[in-house]
Amino acid sequence: GAGSYRIRVYAGDSRNKECYKDWNVRVAANKLAARLEPNQITAVGEERWRGLNKTGPPNRLTVILEAAPLGPRRSMVRLSSYDRSVLLTSLTTLLEQTKTTEATVLAVDPRNRKIVYQTSNFTPRELGRMARAIAGINLGVVSLETLKGPSASAFMETVLTQVQDPAAKSDAVVFLGPIWSWQGKMTPKMRELAQGLPNTHFLGLTRFPGMPDNLVAQVVKAANGSV
Repeated sequence: GAGSYRIRVYAGDSRNKECYKDWNVRVAANKLAARLEPNQITAVGEERWRGLNKTGPPNRLTVILEAAPLGPRRSMVRLSSYDRSVLLTSLTTLLEQTKTTEATVLAVDPRNRKIVYQTSNFTPRELGRMARAIAGINLGVVSLETLKGPSASAFMETVLTQVQDPAAKSDAVVFLGPIWSWQGKMTPKMRELAQGLPNTHFLGLTRFPGMPDNLVAQVVKAANGSV
């Protein structure tokens, strides 16, 4: 709500290192309802997600989450905690705002050409499993199998084939991930598979303004979806 606030952020680690920072902010009145009443507390990040909506009308989603950094970097071995937090909270916010009642979720690693996580019954427990799978992705090494294996376009064909069945039972298909990643060329098979997807969207994450034109955007456009 409107008013003046004192904010303190405290951090500590397993080595007993500690730090904190505090500052003041003033919040102006607006038309949005306050998310918290006075003297309430809540978690930040994906920990606050309590699961899918079970009371509204059926709304089934298939979500393909691209587990990649939000921006290109010269050297990175693992996804940073910031990148993981943005990906996971973007996913849970999407499910909340659309009042999703059932969700099939895939997490893909285009760099290593792997589907690192998949479930047809997404729950808070499954969110934890997916978070651990994403945290384990190795961006510092590309295996010989990856170099010899399918191209980015061929891997996209694999992903699109994998989601055909859950997509047929869904009200919408959503690709979620950074806009710069997953480069490749459109193929006739990819176009055919994309045209079989219902109500398709690409929610592109970016720190800078601009419309994505990567392989995901091309697939969604081929499905007559929105980017």
